Amino acid sequence: GAGTVGWSAPEVLARRWSPDALASSDISESVLEVSPIDVASNARTSRSVDIFSLGCIFYSTLLPGLHPFGEWYEREANIMKNMVKKDDLDDVSPDAADLILCMISRDPRARPTAEQVCSHPYFWSAPRRLKFICELSDR
Repeated sequence: GAGTVGWSAPEVLARRWSPDALASSDISESVLEVSPIDVASNARTSRSVDIFSLGCIFYSTLLPGLHPFGEWYEREANIMKNMVKKDDLDDVSPDAADLILCMISRDPRARPTAEQVCSHPYFWSAPRRLKFICELSDR
């Protein structure tokens, strides 16, 4: 399957933990019940799963040694339960926190595209920020 353990999007995990897969394993179906995700049996993996993983990497880059879904042994369950460690994001800029939370959104349709990630205010230069604020204040 796609993805590395602890870094995969919830829809990838849900596909891996689908009721058919659960029938032949000891994984509790309660994880899927807590985390209902629409998983089509023939759905293709989209680029949004890469954005999710990149969001996890971005979090761990800005907060070295930390992962948005906790320790290695709890990550997949926390991803499925949407239990993000948001308190750690108090240590980064509001723009960085906003970008990360968008990227690791539970809903793949709510995640930004790669182009939207690159144009997020987190990556704006100081002159661009000033121009935006000036234009906004002139309204």
